[in-house]
Parts: sequence; C-alpha cells; structure tokens
Amino acid sequence: FQFDKNTVVCMQQLLCDVQNQEETQEVRIYEEMPDIGRVLGAWGQTFLRSKEWRSNEIVVNGGIMAWVLYIPDASENIQCLETWIPFQTHFGIADTGKDGSAEVSCLLRSIDARMTSSRKILVRANVGVNCTAMTQLENALYSISEVPNDIQILTKTYPLKLPKECGEKIFAVDELLAVPAANQEGKKIMYYTLHAELADQKVVAGKAVFRGTVLLHLLCCSEEGSLQCLDFEIPFSQYAELDNAYGQSASLMFTFEPTNVELDFDNDGKLHFKAGMTAQYTVFEDEMITVIEDAYSPYCKVSIQSDQLQMPATLESVEQSVQSDVTVNLDCARVLDSVFYPDHPQCRRDADIVNAELRGLVYLLYYDSNGEIQCSTVKTECVHAVTADQNCAMRFWVKLSGKAQATVSGGIVNACGSVLLGMRSESKHGIAFVAGLDIDDSSDESTQRPSLVLRRGNGDSLWELAKATGSTVEAIKTANHIENEPDKKQVLLIPVMNQLKDCR
Repeated sequence: FQFDKNTVVCMQQLLCDVQNQEETQEVRIYEEMPDIGRVLGAWGQTFLRSKEWRSNEIVVNGGIMAWVLYIPDASENIQCLETWIPFQTHFGIADTGKDGSAEVSCLLRSIDARMTSSRKILVRANVGVNCTAMTQLENALYSISEVPNDIQILTKTYPLKLPKECGEKIFAVDELLAVPAANQEGKKIMYYTLHAELADQKVVAGKAVFRGTVLLHLLCCSEEGSLQCLDFEIPFSQYAELDNAYGQSASLMFTFEPTNVELDFDNDGKLHFKAGMTAQYTVFEDEMITVIEDAYSPYCKVSIQSDQLQMPATLESVEQSVQSDVTVNLDCARVLDSVFYPDHPQCRRDADIVNAELRGLVYLLYYDSNGEIQCSTVKTECVHAVTADQNCAMRFWVKLSGKAQATVSGGIVNACGSVLLGMRSESKHGIAFVAGLDIDDSSDESTQRPSLVLRRGNGDSLWELAKATGSTVEAIKTANHIENEPDKKQVLLIPVMNQLKDCR
C-alpha cells in the first residue's frame, strides 16, 4: 500500500541559552588628566562585533564601551575616563553537519568602578548574552492520493505558525543632529546609551521591510563644567532580501544590536552621529498541515504504522511593555540623569502559571542637599505572570524600551525603567500520524456479525462508531439521515459488514 511522501521545511531550535560573565579591566588615566579624588560612577554600552557558527559551538565576540566619571583631588571639573572592554562567549551546540543562524542579544547587567591608586581605576562589568541557534528542519509527511474503496481514512488539518527562515541585515545610520541652542555649549560627551526600537515591519514577497527609531541618550559637559542630558530619535527604514517568497500570513520578529558608534560635535554645535546596526530577524508563516490520523477497513484487518511529526509550531507570540518601579530614600535635591540596565528574564513555572522575573538596575546621577554630585544604583524587580498549559514551552526575552525616568520629592526618589517583554509559547508534543498500512484480507468475519446494529451515541464520534462496528461514516449518516455528529443520547441505526460486502 503506497504512500506519497512530502516534505515540510521549517527552522528548528538547537539552542536557547543565556550566559552571564564578568569582565574586569584596570585603566590608567591619561597623563594630562588630574589625580583621582573619588570615583563617582561607571556607565556602559554593549556592542556586538561578530558571531561565528562552528561545528559544535557558536562564538560571540563583542565589547563594552565603558565610561568612568571621577572627581579630582583639586576640586576641578568632573573628569571622564573612557575604555573598551572586550568579551567573548562560547555556546556549545550539537554537531548537525549543517549551517544555521544565530540570534544574539547582549545586555549590560551591571558596571562599577573603584580607584586602585590616584592614577588607576579598576572597572568591572557584567554582561549577559542570549543566544538562540536555529537550523533547517525537514519533516517527512505522508499522504494517500488515491484511497481504495476498502480503506477508510481519517485526516486532520492543523493550522501551524512555523519559523521558516532566519537572517540578518547590517545597516548604517548617519545623521547630523541639531542640538538645542541652550545646550550647544556642551562639547564633551561623558557617556551615552542607545538602542533601536521597531515601529513597523512586513513581508513583501521576497523582502523583509522594516522601519524604526534609534534612541540616543547623552550626558554632555560644557566648557564651564556644567552637565546636560540630550536625547535624540533617529529614524531608519530598511529592507532585507529573503531566500523565499511568502504570502500575506508571513510575519517577522526582530532583534537589533549596535555594532559601532561615532559621535562628534562640529564647529556649529551640531552632532554628527554614525552607527552600525545589526537587524536579526525570523520569518514566521502560517501553514496548513494535513495528516492521516487513523485508518481501518470494514472488510479486513489493517495494521497501522504510526509516527510523530515534530514541528516547532508557535501557539502565540507577543511583545508588551512592562515597567519596573522602585522608591528609595536618598539625600537628593535634584536628579540629573537616570539610566536603566535590564537583565535577561528568569522563568519559574508553578503548574499552569509561568512567572517571568524581571530584574534591573537604575543608575541615578543627582545633586545632594549640599550641591555635590553623587551617583547611586537602585535595584528594580517585578514579576509578570502568564497562564500556560504544561504542554507548552515558554520563551521570554526583553528589549529596552524608551528611557529611564526618575523624580524626587522630599528626599524620596521614584525611579522606573521600561522594557518590551517578549513571550512565545510553543507546543511540546508532536503530531501523531499514520506513516504506513499493512492490510490482511485473508480473514472474513462477515458471518460472525449482524447486518444492523442499534447503538446509542454515548458521546462517540461517527468515526469511532464506524470503526468499532465495522461500518463507515457515510453509511451511518445515510441510514440515520444526519449530517453532523450525533447527540449523546441519540439511538443510531448502524449498517455493518454484511450489508457493505455487496458494494465492495
């Protein structure tokens, strides 16, 4: 009995892992800079340099641009020491013999600095790297184009959202930014943070079209030593060529990582901004998968060979804004700046509830009641609960959203940071299907069965009733003048093998 073999192609996940690592670097201040009086604080920005897929591992190379602000001994203006801290992360994977695609997200979990001498500072940074590895999966699917009259076939169609393709687009953003007239005296950049936010995306035939905004936040110092914050929104619009063409049901999921940044003030007070960005994407498409779920014959014995179709079907995928608030007592007269560093979420399942624990740090730069500048780090924490059946696998991720906010009233500081919390649920179980049939028509039990059976529905489907009694679904429908599934209490007239034998 011959089956037609078809192939369903999609992407399967080999790895989804987060690795946290600490990097330290001792930095000597430049000769022209004054001695260190006290270290005020440290800030940083992560950059993704490269990712390499090897036979049994994925290697991620990146770095942290770190800035340390300190107060000199001689009570001069605040000084800024800049340094680059590289990192490399290794993720072990199974050797499948095939290339794949890796999506990487880097988060600066914390950064601090302390003086080791009047001319040296030790910088310590903790970075979390999230890596998802995908490779192509080919599933064999079996069907029957011509079904013999002797065989009854039950098919079922599943609407699945499948990851079909992964890739990336490297692009540059180059803008001349107008600085407000009141802040044009700010010539020196003390630190910055930036991240990209997606505004719109769509699949147009064989292209992934997307647009969004790069949010740039700066702390600048004027020639007189006063500090000002500047914020810019730089729009971008890009497209990436896809390997395949897709229909209207296709959708995209993006992760953006900066690769490099250049910032320069020109003589007119304008800011020249150049940045390299990596847009990592996954294409999802709805696909109808039809399988043979069951088979039997009213006339002979049929043995079924079953198999499981393991498909990474997405049940639901959303991103929503989540805000973490914290209140702290500080000797704070005025908040100058606040920067939020979120951590990758940690998940904890309790029966059908999955709790995503979101932690982060808000770095506050402020003036105390004596007018001296200070820096404090405040922890934030919140839990986002999601109802998810235990047959579902949940994946969570975070992306920076907007900028941190902080207000002060009566010595009490209210600080908050916002993230986009991404949630994706996938089915753990495969789809059972019939992959082969063995038919033995040597036995004939027609003389052992009555030609008609009266039976109450009892909640069984027409297929279950027909298979159990040696009838067919169509024969039961015709005998009882029904089109749909029977009522539980309905008494059915079921023609069985003896009657059907003549039509064989």
